[in-house]
Amino acid sequence: MRNPILFLLAITFVQLSYAAGHGTTELSSIAIIGTGRVGSALGVSWGGLGYPIIYGSRTPESEATGELLARSGNARAVLPRNVAAYADIIVLALPFRAALEVVPKLGALDGKILIDPTNSLDFDGKTGRVSVGETLLAERIQALAPDAYVVKALNTVGAQNMMPGRAFNGRISVPIAGDDANAKERVAQLIESLGLVPTDVGPLLNARFVESMAPLYVYMNFFARPPGGFEYSFSHSQ
Repeated sequence: MRNPILFLLAITFVQLSYAAGHGTTELSSIAIIGTGRVGSALGVSWGGLGYPIIYGSRTPESEATGELLARSGNARAVLPRNVAAYADIIVLALPFRAALEVVPKLGALDGKILIDPTNSLDFDGKTGRVSVGETLLAERIQALAPDAYVVKALNTVGAQNMMPGRAFNGRISVPIAGDDANAKERVAQLIESLGLVPTDVGPLLNARFVESMAPLYVYMNFFARPPGGFEYSFSHSQ
């Protein structure tokens, strides 16, 4: 396992160097709707790097949410419908059906970046079969928020491997798909800050192919190997 303190210091240096090189020392606020494994992992990781975190939670004043805030640096929690007022980057760390219900309630999303890590999967525990449930997830979210920039990302990475000091010691690639180049660049920077390797796979139309990678990922991590032991890694010629 890599040294978590050295890893955190290295990533923090990268973030500060990027900010200095772009004439700013202020990191963007990130709203994360959902406080489950993915939402918590991202919030704690980015919060530890200095990003202000706004959790969208149905129970923002609960003890469990308070404990999560304490681990997330400069963080607060509000009801999900209120997060858009505090951040230009919003992560939908929710089950897909819940994301469909939440997005229309967020209000004006003009110019905001919606990171979509959702999957829709069907399981057969007896046979170990995992298949795609609903399809075109990111495209349907984009249809609900036509003035936002939806970027499909982080749906093929285990929550335990989004954290600094993870046990997994190999390269982890994260495919990202979206129609706006600037939005994808900002999401790529956030992914890199986690020690992961973003791979731009083109427009949001290609998100359907990224989503189709999820069944194999889940099968390998829950039926073939221990969770977190299988990740995707891409390579390409120079």
